[in-house]
Amino acid sequence: MMINKFCIFILVILASAPVFSVEVEGLYLGVVEVKGQSYQDRKVAYKSAIKQVLVRVSGNQGVVELPELARVINEPTEYLSQYRFLQQNGQLYLEARFNEKLINGLLKDKGLTIWGTRRPQTLWWLAIEEENKRYIISEEKQQYTQIIAHHAKLRGVPYIFPLMDFDDRMQISITDVWGRFANTVKSASERYNAEAIVMARIFKQTNEESVLAEGWMAQVSVLEDKKLSTHTFIRDDLELVWPEMVNWVADQLAHRYSIKAQGYTASSLNITIENIENAAQAVAIQGFLTTISAVDNVLILQINESGVTFQLNLLGEALDVLDALSLDSRVEKVKPIFGQENKMVENLYQWKGKFH
Repeated sequence: MMINKFCIFILVILASAPVFSVEVEGLYLGVVEVKGQSYQDRKVAYKSAIKQVLVRVSGNQGVVELPELARVINEPTEYLSQYRFLQQNGQLYLEARFNEKLINGLLKDKGLTIWGTRRPQTLWWLAIEEENKRYIISEEKQQYTQIIAHHAKLRGVPYIFPLMDFDDRMQISITDVWGRFANTVKSASERYNAEAIVMARIFKQTNEESVLAEGWMAQVSVLEDKKLSTHTFIRDDLELVWPEMVNWVADQLAHRYSIKAQGYTASSLNITIENIENAAQAVAIQGFLTTISAVDNVLILQINESGVTFQLNLLGEALDVLDALSLDSRVEKVKPIFGQENKMVENLYQWKGKFH
């Protein structure tokens, strides 16, 4: 069937499905405490700032230890767009903004991953035991939420905390969070429209109670798209628990959503959907792809036995488009069968949504 015959059908409106992701700002911005505004102060701060950016954009904490990035970290000014000094609560900070295209190009050239600006919203259900009392850390418990928020921003992880208002208390109890009962927590989380749910219990471990080391124990789980991952660790001080927890959650999300940057810096991107049954569906999916923020317009490029190939002309980064697709339950990337990787159509997806 000719392409132009596809395009004459009336658009079928797609049944809407919620997409719980957030466009994260400030990924290429590093903020560092400084003692003064001298050249030496700036030089040291630039190194710390670009480390923040490289970890946040790549999704990989270990990226700053790679020998191939040592020169960049030691001489970061060629990637610097602008800087300024800020004074907050009596503390002086240097804010350094790095060039997005240069940073992305660097990661691409080194064969590293990029985690795009569109990232999953996370909801944090945290139960803590202090002085023999257990409670859920809600939005108002700022002595903890502010620390978690700080480290989440360092990693570029969108976050929200439960309100623990009347509606929450009717849906969930401290026992549910302490036990990390996934079904109950998931049900209580629906009102928050989060893509990923973090559940944790934190308590002081003593030698009398366990053969494990004494300290603050955290047992953390991430529930995301029916997949449950868990992590347990002990730290001497409670203040060390929060960055460890946030970094582990960020690592789990980045492992799923970051994309190897090589080959994804063009002004257009081709996407193939393999299970389109008729012309109306093709045009409907064309409309769906147009709604992605980084996409300017979409053309139906080719129809063959592999499916319908769409050319997406981009306003932004191709990586942001791939991120958006990975976060949308209406499409699913087709994984290659072992031994047939070389025969695989690039960017091949199946449509999982519904049509009206």
